[in-house]
Amino acid sequence: MYNLKPKLLAVALLGAGLGTLVLPAQAAAIQEQVKVTSATHLGADEAAAISSAAAQVLRHVAEARAALHRKDGESARTQLGKVDRLLEIIGAALPTATVKDRIWVAKRHLEYEDSEQVLPDLIPIYSSLDEIQDLVPVQQAREHIDKAKQRLQKGDKQAADEELRAGDAALVYTEVDLPLQRTRNRIEAARTALDKGDSQAADTALQQAEDSVVYLSVSVDAPMARARESLWQATRDFTAGAVDSVRRDLAEADRYLHHAAQSMDETTRNTANHLVEELQAVKERLETGGSTVADSLSRLWEESAALAERAESYVDTGWQRLTYQPLGKDDLVEARLHVHFARIDQFTSHDSRQAGSELESALGYLDEAERHVAKTHRDEVKRLRGEVQQLMARVGDVGKSGIPVAQDYDRTIEQMSGLIRTL
Repeated sequence: MYNLKPKLLAVALLGAGLGTLVLPAQAAAIQEQVKVTSATHLGADEAAAISSAAAQVLRHVAEARAALHRKDGESARTQLGKVDRLLEIIGAALPTATVKDRIWVAKRHLEYEDSEQVLPDLIPIYSSLDEIQDLVPVQQAREHIDKAKQRLQKGDKQAADEELRAGDAALVYTEVDLPLQRTRNRIEAARTALDKGDSQAADTALQQAEDSVVYLSVSVDAPMARARESLWQATRDFTAGAVDSVRRDLAEADRYLHHAAQSMDETTRNTANHLVEELQAVKERLETGGSTVADSLSRLWEESAALAERAESYVDTGWQRLTYQPLGKDDLVEARLHVHFARIDQFTSHDSRQAGSELESALGYLDEAERHVAKTHRDEVKRLRGEVQQLMARVGDVGKSGIPVAQDYDRTIEQMSGLIRTL
């Protein structure tokens, strides 16, 4: 299908960010178009558009700060209005946009419909979760939707609403959602400070917003993030039998991985070089009709996804260090990477020995994290360590009883991600 989203997103950006007059109704129409055509992953066009939008947000935030220093609060508010429109457009481009819209509809229906009438709203929510489950951790969100269903069946609308809210909050497309929400919060804080006549507090909030936007601009178009998307597309094209498209996808991924291999970070550099070698082997098997192409593509994508997530966490950590030292966060990021790799080894490569080795490495990093994190988080790190030990006890269990093991991996990774975001 011809994808309209990049063009519509570009049109929306032109209207929202380059000074063109856009009436509220027109802006709403553009926004609705972007939402309707929302894709399940960020392609190169979408990533470039989001990166461009983030750059425009930076420009408007800088203009707002300049206006504050001129004591021109009205001009600052005008610039913040432009930022709002750009952030809405970025949010509409995310894989989570559709399911979040559907959750919003169900919540709104709860305000004036009976519980039984709202139950059908959950069907498209489940469908949307299935569509994005390879891109976004959805297990916790699905559990909350399951609970919402149970509450609706019992006629408890208030509890159902709480579960829907929790399901919405659990949906995070890491590379964009987190800095986007932080930026929104800081922009709103700046607006509140302006309303109170506190220009200094408004400027401080906008300075913090700039940090989040820079992270957004950098992470979404980073080489490993782009390699992940190209390899994701390669797995889909291979399943569809579109071999020529797979060749193009792999060529793109190869280019991005070579860029990642130039990283100053040793882990990124070494793993990217390893992925380049794996990718070359996949290319050769693709031409000779090898039977392991599908599994090899899956492994490539899963490894690149784990590395991209790691890189995004470190970009975020780097900005945090400008204001404070997030003790233990680095250790948790590394522990999560090794749990990711263990899952890949156990369920994609079927290499139990290597999976056990990766989990051992994860435990080592969790030990370091426990020593470094604040006391308020040590119990949570201990609990995560216990979960990794339980995974080690079940290494090699990939048969019928292995299904819950895979879910346990996913749950542990999600919980690690939650703690990383908290620090």
